[in-house]
Amino acid sequence: AGICAFLEIEYHESMLSYHEQPHLWYGEKEVRRTSGVEREHESYRNWQVNQPIFDGRGRWKKDLPPEVAAEFERGEAAALMKAFGYL
Repeated sequence: AGICAFLEIEYHESMLSYHEQPHLWYGEKEVRRTSGVEREHESYRNWQVNQPIFDGRGRWKKDLPPEVAAEFERGEAAALMKAFGYL
């Protein structure tokens, strides 16, 4: 609702259930998550845009190995992380 207000467009509750009606991209015939090399990106993106909205805030802290996540908390990356509200 906040994004719609910012964009000055009307909010509809159905916007949150967009994933219940499949959207096919890149000429795909079905929504599927693939693991092959050929068209892997297109198939994954097609699958991804059909997923419900979720709150992934802070996910980077638990999904990245601790030594990698620590790199984001210091040095040049830290300034950007703070600017965008991640730290």
